[in-house]
Amino acid sequence: MAGEALDDFVDRFSAILRDSGLPPMPARTFAYVLGLGRRSYTAAELADATGASPAAISGAVNYLIGVGMLERRRGSDRRHHYELPPGDPWASMIARRQAILVRWYESLGQAAQDLGDQQEDHGEPLQLGARFFAFMAQELPGMLARWESFRDGSSGQP
Repeated sequence: MAGEALDDFVDRFSAILRDSGLPPMPARTFAYVLGLGRRSYTAAELADATGASPAAISGAVNYLIGVGMLERRRGSDRRHHYELPPGDPWASMIARRQAILVRWYESLGQAAQDLGDQQEDHGEPLQLGARFFAFMAQELPGMLARWESFRDGSSGQP
């Protein structure tokens, strides 16, 4: 029964991750990491759990490390082990996106300035995008602070 529940979770959650933009193999690998619930995994263990080849797992964990969803460390057995980042991995993943938001609004703002006068259709969506991502980057630290309060039960909310 636990195997069936794990498979159902992996199918559902990896589909959500794919819909959110993750490639299929990193999505499936991450869902297994969450579902199996252990602290640390070797590439061989992840390949066995997912039924994927070692090469597919290598690409998946490298992707997940690159976006901050997994970390790599050298185990006492001299093999690489993969694990969730310490602390609150969900908030950490979102916090890392702030730099991307800044780059988006800077780029869109520059494009609005450079192209907006030349192409009347460019100005409004580019300017709107720049303002939206500037707003998101500005609000993200406060939102994460509110999350910490909520997570720790001191926000007065359930």
